[in-house]
Amino acid sequence: MLSSIGIGSARVDLVLAKSRFAAGEKITGELRVEGGMLDQKVERVYLKLLLTSRYKKDNHVQQVAREFDHETIATGFAVEAGGKLQPIPVSYTLPEDIPVSTSSTKYYLVTGLDVAMAVDPKDSDLIEVLPGRRQAIVMQAIEKELGFRRKPRSGEFNGRVQEFEYYPTSFMRGKLDELEVVYLPQQDGIRLYLQIDKKSRGLIGMLASDWDLDERHVSVHLPNGQITAPSEVASRLAGLIEREYGKIF
Repeated sequence: MLSSIGIGSARVDLVLAKSRFAAGEKITGELRVEGGMLDQKVERVYLKLLLTSRYKKDNHVQQVAREFDHETIATGFAVEAGGKLQPIPVSYTLPEDIPVSTSSTKYYLVTGLDVAMAVDPKDSDLIEVLPGRRQAIVMQAIEKELGFRRKPRSGEFNGRVQEFEYYPTSFMRGKLDELEVVYLPQQDGIRLYLQIDKKSRGLIGMLASDWDLDERHVSVHLPNGQITAPSEVASRLAGLIEREYGKIF
């Protein structure tokens, strides 16, 4: 009866060598299991990748909780009361096409035992997901080479996409109000969705802003063969942004 409400059950602890991982990287560690007050039969050991985020919409803060992945690590074994099992190896590869960690977007690895007629013992570990290799190159092109700086709420995930908001510090400074970017890693490259916002001036600029005439929405695909160095990506994106800027009212 006690184990059915989580008292005296086995305990689990996921031990990782580090807490920061790039998207697409393999996570390795071990799950340590310690028996509780009675013998228990474990049907399976599972791992979940959970994301929590918050974003602002219409002056209201919205909360997002999403399970990105769910895997079975081991199945069918017993845990004796008060005993300790040999550590269970854990190997899990992060998907590459997931949002990255920011101040508003966080990830947890949840590991647990599926035990019949009892509350599942669980362990939750906060991890930081960094951009994968290709996305890191593109982000360096925008942030380091072209000098765009993230706004305070940049990197919010709304349940569908993660949007980064930038303001210019060198390239296009005085011309652009902001640049919004969505990074979507794909097998053959990275798809970027850009919103280029022109800096509004005067009455005409105010009217253009009210009617959203001062912005351009652009989609561009960067093949893997062109994602080699931040400077090369920056050169291509700079030309694209300047061309699209010239089309704005």
